[in-house]
Amino acid sequence: MIRTLDARRLGVDAVVAALERSPETVAPEIHRTVDAILAAVRARGDTALCEYTAQLDGFKTGGADDLVLRAADFETAERAIPPDVRAALEYAADRIERYHAAAMPKSWRITDEHGSVLGQEIRPLDRVGVYVPGGRAAYPSTVLMTVVPARVAGVREIVLVTPPGSTGRIEPTVLAAARI
Repeated sequence: MIRTLDARRLGVDAVVAALERSPETVAPEIHRTVDAILAAVRARGDTALCEYTAQLDGFKTGGADDLVLRAADFETAERAIPPDVRAALEYAADRIERYHAAAMPKSWRITDEHGSVLGQEIRPLDRVGVYVPGGRAAYPSTVLMTVVPARVAGVREIVLVTPPGSTGRIEPTVLAAARI
């Protein structure tokens, strides 16, 4: 159940205190664990990444190459999903694209009475990273809701990462969504 906090009734200090006590707050030990993982990957690169993939996802790799997908992997995934699932993904992607295209902020510029040029320049990021939860479940909707807006914005390079299942397999619907 979603908890509602009414700042008008409680006051700002009480709301902040309630949020700090929130069970949704990430525990300090989780922060320490994540920091240790990041430090290990920074220090030992792909070796640490493969170790954590085995430890956390249950997939023992033969090396970092096992973590990179090839075009053939996507093609196989696309053939594996039923046509109605493909149609549903395409339908959802189209709706998401139309929504974000309509909501896309526009650059603008004006010159005021003093000759000063004022405005806002909207430009996409060159590159974004997208994390899609996975492993035990498939989240093709997360692919669409993150990748499609980035494409609409004009991002040139989108890197998607998702954990494999214990077999090293990524759910075909996730891969198919990434290609739409």
